[in-house]
Amino acid sequence: MWAEFRITVWGAIITLLSIISPFKIISPGAVMIGGMADRKTIGKISIVGPSTNIVLALLFLLLFQVSQISIVFGFAFAFGVLINSFIAVFNLIPFGILDGFKVFSWNKVIWAVAFSISLALTIYSYITFFQIL
Repeated sequence: MWAEFRITVWGAIITLLSIISPFKIISPGAVMIGGMADRKTIGKISIVGPSTNIVLALLFLLLFQVSQISIVFGFAFAFGVLINSFIAVFNLIPFGILDGFKVFSWNKVIWAVAFSISLALTIYSYITFFQIL
């Protein structure tokens, strides 16, 4: 399969609008894949990005739990959980060019499991991160 990052009009607009809003979304484009592939292949490719963010969020969560003695490291690890879990949950929204739409079209059970895990991590990380502040 062939892949490249492309800036999209909507991604650029959302990124620009988030500059003035309290809620930040920095995603001026997306990775587009091309080539002859069926829905299963595209779904498997599309779940890799959010899965990577989920694994990173879980790794940062483990490091956060272990590093409670250091405020600086604890803050950094909590932020790692927050950003990775948010990227995963956002990317798994089943809409448009987002990975969630491709995964949802391929396998709704896998999408539901990945979305549920990333949503739970996001909620947990927001609660934890803002308690640290």
